Amino acid sequence: MILTSVAFAQEKKISGRVTGADGKPLAGVTIAVQGSNVATQTDGNGNYSISVPTGKVIVFRSIGYSDKTLIVKDGQSAFNVTLNNSDNSLDEVVVTALGVKREKRELGYSAEQVPSKTINQASAVNLANGLQGKVSGLNVTTTSSSVNEDVKINLRGIRSLTGKNDPLLVLDGIQMDIKYLSSLNPNDVENVSVLKGGAAAAIYGPDARNGVIMVTTKKGSDNPIINLSHSTQWQNVSFFPKLQKQFGQGYDGIVDPVENWNWGPAFDGSTIDIGPKLPDGSQQTTTYSGTDERQKFYNTGVTNQTGVSITARDFFLSLEDALVKGIVPDDKNRRTGIRLNSQREFGIFKAGVNFNYTQQNYDLYNQTAQADYFAAQNTGGNSGLFSQLINTPADIILSKYKDYKNDKFSTYENWFTNYGLNPYFSIGNWRKEG
Repeated sequence: MILTSVAFAQEKKISGRVTGADGKPLAGVTIAVQGSNVATQTDGNGNYSISVPTGKVIVFRSIGYSDKTLIVKDGQSAFNVTLNNSDNSLDEVVVTALGVKREKRELGYSAEQVPSKTINQASAVNLANGLQGKVSGLNVTTTSSSVNEDVKINLRGIRSLTGKNDPLLVLDGIQMDIKYLSSLNPNDVENVSVLKGGAAAAIYGPDARNGVIMVTTKKGSDNPIINLSHSTQWQNVSFFPKLQKQFGQGYDGIVDPVENWNWGPAFDGSTIDIGPKLPDGSQQTTTYSGTDERQKFYNTGVTNQTGVSITARDFFLSLEDALVKGIVPDDKNRRTGIRLNSQREFGIFKAGVNFNYTQQNYDLYNQTAQADYFAAQNTGGNSGLFSQLINTPADIILSKYKDYKNDKFSTYENWFTNYGLNPYFSIGNWRKEG
């Protein structure tokens, strides 16, 4: 005799809402029936609905929160659940390609994440400088310390002597050149993830062989926030050589009015001629004594950075104005920008738009152009601005020559020596604008 028994478990549909400890709805929470493949997720308002056999256990699970289990009993059809924050520090979450979140321990490459607060500790105007010293193996080198600062970024050293060593920049999921990093407003950044393993190339392709700097900008928030920020920074020359102020222009203890060497006789306060006599017969003179004019040439640089941002449920809007005035007279760089990140959910669909406009205008001394000019003229003159300063005798009062357009002794042709140039003439005639 063969006996067959068939049992049927009655399924029932249950629904409810999942919130956090603060009472706010949690989207994307996974609700799974234990021991089966049945699962669903909460929508943008934390609501869910799932069919479950009576007596089965359902598990509520979300990254960053402790799991919660419930048993479905007869007569129950609604479960409103509150999830508490998890204290498990091992489950560190990293945002990978296309915004996918994975636990750090599951990755096959090295990844570090830097939050906005850490990036903006020193109010860096350049986002790259905000990352310096925050990520192991990340080296940010300043190649130009002018107001339009250029930086070079390497991850874990130089891989090629002739090829490209720059990491790939990924901004909100979009790949772009690393040079764009300097135009980003650091205050707009939510976090930066740095992917350092060669395996990162498997995600973003061969352009990521030197690593990836993945920037995620801020989005909307359930709590409306208006933020106003301002920072002012000052910059001075950190070190200037100690130049002697005992002996003046000339050589072998003899005053030479057209010499830039400082091997003349000791200063005595007398009046001496400097430079050649001009065709109109005019001759400039100066008091033969030491001054601090060379050290006073550089300004105190000032950086003013002002920003305002508005955060609402569906959007993040920010405005920025950053003005940098350099230590070299007349050097300046201004960056203004606006960013709008907006997203909206329509049931199971989500639509979003990221808009950013940045205008950067700089005006600075172009030492390369001056060096090229000197090389073409084959004069052997000192083409570097700093070189011109330290090769100027201490008795030359440089501040007298600021108005080089109206002072005949300040021009290229009438400068007191052929081995140098009025530094104010240099910074006024060789400029780089953009």
